[in-house]
Amino acid sequence: MHGGRHRVRRSGPERLDVPTLVGGLAATGVGLLLLLDSLGALRLSFGWLGPALLGAVGAYLLAAGLAQRRR
Repeated sequence: MHGGRHRVRRSGPERLDVPTLVGGLAATGVGLLLLLDSLGALRLSFGWLGPALLGAVGAYLLAAGLAQRRR
């Protein structure tokens, strides 16, 4: 090694992409509810799916709008 210090480059993104994170968490939450329903741990009717999906889309849009204001 010559000179001592070496720069380490990160291969990931420079900034956290909050809308993508929120969208992934929302999709995971809806998927978890579907899994628990199919396993019998929860008893959910069909009427909850529409509001759950709209809530997930709304959370993503809210995160995207707030992230857009910061830039």
